[in-house]
Amino acid sequence: MSFGACAVLRLRDGIKPDTDGFRQRCVVSKMQANARIIGGRDLLVATTIEPAFCTAGVSDAFIPFLMMLIRPADQNDLPALMALRNWYIDHSYATFDEQHLSLRQMAQWFTQFNTGPHRCYVAVADGEIAGYCSSQAYRAHPAFRHTIETSIYVAANAARSGVGSALYQHLFDALRGQDLHRAVVGIALPNDASVALHEKFGFRRIGVFDEYAIKHGQRISSVWMEKNLSEQGWHA
Repeated sequence: MSFGACAVLRLRDGIKPDTDGFRQRCVVSKMQANARIIGGRDLLVATTIEPAFCTAGVSDAFIPFLMMLIRPADQNDLPALMALRNWYIDHSYATFDEQHLSLRQMAQWFTQFNTGPHRCYVAVADGEIAGYCSSQAYRAHPAFRHTIETSIYVAANAARSGVGSALYQHLFDALRGQDLHRAVVGIALPNDASVALHEKFGFRRIGVFDEYAIKHGQRISSVWMEKNLSEQGWHA
């Protein structure tokens, strides 16, 4: 199965997935693609080798429209990713940066991603970046080579739409088979939605760093969470 690109689609009203809620066949322009149900939402993630899948006509029997595409980020996405990150700098404690990032800084940040354990995926809806997620080195030390730190950012106008779940589902599917033991994440508090998203994907709370950071004069605490990636058959 290719993890290069996938499309997220909404089920037609009244159409239900099969009984186990996991696999359903959908037809896209004479092509067939396996589709996975995300949580309890009426979303499908269909993985395909053909990028053209994303613009193909959708069989009316199952799906009325294409909701979004999830694909690996590339250099052309950097301006949009910069705008998303800078929005969070201005409006959130999710990132501790206080100054806007430049394209040069974003380009340097992007060099860490590859086809191994360090990935970056974007969600695209209506031609716009709706969010991104990434896995990167936890620390630049060989002792942590089996540990990744994850990040996820969703555009404000796409919040609570399933974008975050779709991104994480794709990321953790893509990381299967990599030589990894733990995924960790730090979440600035309060952020109930992010904590709930990570718990949904198997992260557990480890502890809180109390007022260990400061941004714009505000002291910030973060909860740190981890996900076991070493169990055989681990899954989101």
